Amino acid sequence: MDSVRSFLRLWLWLSAAILSYAVLDLWMHPWLHEEHSFSMKPDLARAPELLHWGGRLVREDQTSLLLSNAIVLGGALALTAQALRRRWARRGRSEPQPELEHVSVVPPPP
Repeated sequence: MDSVRSFLRLWLWLSAAILSYAVLDLWMHPWLHEEHSFSMKPDLARAPELLHWGGRLVREDQTSLLLSNAIVLGGALALTAQALRRRWARRGRSEPQPELEHVSVVPPPP
């Protein structure tokens, strides 16, 4: 992932995966079609339901919000993947290398 092209490709694939997840979420959980309750009161017991944000956005036909979320989340995941890959590659190179003998191209003074 050392090139911009590969980073953008990863970003595109991750964003497409998030959009696909949203559509599949609504298809796999038909109870989302029947859900109509909304409350501004925080309820931590319902926190696991946040996983269905994509299906809810598809159901409400909020394509612009869904697309922007997919782009932002895909970019954040791509940046994280790039950072982890670089850290992993750097770890492999951190082994001490034997010191090379210094060779001068300038002749010694007479």
